[in-house]
Amino acid sequence: MLSKIKAYFKLSKWESIAMLVLCGFMLLLVGINYSLPFIFNKKNNASAADSIALQQLAAQIQADTNTSNWQQYKTYTPSDGSNIHGFAFNPNELDDAGWKKLGFSDKAVNTILNYKNKGGKFYCKADVQKMYSISEAEYTKLEPFIQLPATKQFAKNSYSNNYTTKEKITVEINSADTATLNQLRGIGSTLAWRIAEYRKQIGGFYSTAQLKEVYGISDSLITFLQPQLKVDASRIQKININTVLYQTLNAHPYFKNGLALAILKFRKSNGGKIENLEQIKNTPSIDVTTLEKAKWYIGF
Repeated sequence: MLSKIKAYFKLSKWESIAMLVLCGFMLLLVGINYSLPFIFNKKNNASAADSIALQQLAAQIQADTNTSNWQQYKTYTPSDGSNIHGFAFNPNELDDAGWKKLGFSDKAVNTILNYKNKGGKFYCKADVQKMYSISEAEYTKLEPFIQLPATKQFAKNSYSNNYTTKEKITVEINSADTATLNQLRGIGSTLAWRIAEYRKQIGGFYSTAQLKEVYGISDSLITFLQPQLKVDASRIQKININTVLYQTLNAHPYFKNGLALAILKFRKSNGGKIENLEQIKNTPSIDVTTLEKAKWYIGF
């Protein structure tokens, strides 16, 4: 009986080999299953360590940058003018090579040329002094060589020499298009476009003095232009203060920074309606000085 049982379980040579291979494969799977968590934990730990190291490196770079910027700021001093080598020049006609010949750095020259490229002009010596890239000491050495009138109160004929190609005309600035504005002596296409854009933004001009709010227009230019300008304030586009939304009113240059909110709060407290300008003026929370400019654009 026992011999029969042994004979039944006896394996051939190839069956024995197959059994050994199967056992080995099973052991391999068990080993892999056991070791995988350690492998991934090690990778995750390495990744976390790398992340921490990168964060520390970034923090150190930022600290070094801040220190460098502070050191540069701390050690910065305005030029004493020793770099200036003066010669007669008109700042409106001088190119980058000319400014460098005067002794200015590339950075200072780029600042000056950017101002000119955006439509900026120098109408008198004092306008040159306004450039923040030119120190007081540098301007003192340059001033005798600048070929421009000394002050803003210059003779009209000094301007006429520069704009002989433009016929003198009178322009109503609330109705003139850019082509008409460009015909004004002292106004080029860039400034004409800026005037038209700012006029659109505020809804029209009530005074020629408002042109000072247009980038690139100086007091001296307005003084020169004054005889050529007139203003029709009836063309101003008014805002209905009883229906306007806060976002629209606050977008207007004269109403933002608190005035729009103060007016609409008063409107709400007054039953949703404002009868006249005096009601607004008598409101304690409203700045009367700011309101003086904004009142031209208020409608009921």
